[in-house]
Amino acid sequence: MRKVPLLLLGAGASFGSETDTKIVPPLASNLFDALLEFAPDVIGDTSEGLRKIFRQDFEKGVLALAEASPGLLAPMQRVMGAFFFRYGPSSNSLYVRLAHEIKASAWNGAIATLNYERLVLLALAHGGVPCSCNTPSQDSGTEICLPHGCCNLFCESVQGLASAVAMAGMNVQTNGPVVSVDHPDIFWNRIRTDAFPPVMSYFEPGKYTLSGANFIQDQRKRLVELIESATAIAVVGIAVRTQDAHLWDSLAKTEAKILYCAGSAAAKTYDSWRGSTTKRSHDLTLNGFWREHFDTINGHLGIK
Repeated sequence: MRKVPLLLLGAGASFGSETDTKIVPPLASNLFDALLEFAPDVIGDTSEGLRKIFRQDFEKGVLALAEASPGLLAPMQRVMGAFFFRYGPSSNSLYVRLAHEIKASAWNGAIATLNYERLVLLALAHGGVPCSCNTPSQDSGTEICLPHGCCNLFCESVQGLASAVAMAGMNVQTNGPVVSVDHPDIFWNRIRTDAFPPVMSYFEPGKYTLSGANFIQDQRKRLVELIESATAIAVVGIAVRTQDAHLWDSLAKTEAKILYCAGSAAAKTYDSWRGSTTKRSHDLTLNGFWREHFDTINGHLGIK
């Protein structure tokens, strides 16, 4: 098995990747209102009670929506795909800086992102960094792992008019080949007309996947392999949510030293979590954010 350093990215990494937080996706606490402003014709169908739950905890909001109005789940997922597709890194983005340093050092590690947007993917592409997904046997280049999917991925097995498909909450899944769509014209046509939304897990504790479930299953399996065989791991911008078992169960077991960076409040939660495990005493918790510890994190991963 290929053993490489692993960079794990979450929403906090993307939010902190720009000095201007208005040009990056909001964190979960502000996501619902941003979606409501973006697509009031869809998100506006939610009740005031549901909106309150979403604002308190987006994941619990999705579960409440599945219970109260399951027919809104897929339309909301489609809105989220369209919402996240619009974001790209600026020239001052930490993702762009990361891409330049990966290119300069010919780093051949792996990056796993839990985010639905394409910020790191676009930065790597613009920086000329060779990348691959689902090809873990390669000896060079940067491997990308997408265990929650991405806004520009579509499952090819089912197409047709979105209005013609009735979806019963979390009781429907599709499998089949998955394609990446980056051309804006093609993306916006598919987001409007495809029967199913993009290949993105629902933003809820179980991370149920409607479209391209087989792809997500393979990516989560690969994530476990990457974590278990990693030579070093940096976790950036990810809060500890132990219900994400495909992530935290594996992190608890890995022999690799973990460098954790998600702010001082998240650091306390991480220290509490690692204190409850048997292998995490050698981890290093950073109290600041990615921008403050960018060089330290890169050094830990061998990006120099």
